[in-house]
Amino acid sequence: MSRTTKEFRIELAKHFFHNLPMAGIGDAAGLQSSTASGSWWVSLHTEALGEDAHQNTSEADYGGYARVAVPRNAAGWGVMEDVIGQVAGEVTNAVQILFPRCTSGSSTITHIGIGTSASGQGKLHFFTQLAEPVSVEVTPGQAPVFEPGEVSWVVS
Repeated sequence: MSRTTKEFRIELAKHFFHNLPMAGIGDAAGLQSSTASGSWWVSLHTEALGEDAHQNTSEADYGGYARVAVPRNAAGWGVMEDVIGQVAGEVTNAVQILFPRCTSGSSTITHIGIGTSASGQGKLHFFTQLAEPVSVEVTPGQAPVFEPGEVSWVVS
């Protein structure tokens, strides 16, 4: 089984989530940061996702639902480095992720994803199963919310 080094996981996570360059890849300048950092779009899902999933695969469909933008920088995302008890390259939400209130219907949320689009198919780059609670019942008037550090993804 192949693996990545701790240093590479951290650099890759910072490139994707903080818009920082990765020196020495291709040439000395490496992979450059984007001119504008933009945002990742966080999505909610009602079933397990696989490696061929898109942002709209098993996506929540309660009335009022929409994906939420989180800035692609250190204010939006935390990247674990070399902290005892943490996984190097683990990424957490550094800000509260508040989804729109449910206006009708309901969805049982079991997974959360990160992708490229505000709506539609979109490219789903990261996804994880919710740890606590395993599922969230969204009924009229409720709004799914994830406090800073509540959800994590591992860049491996």
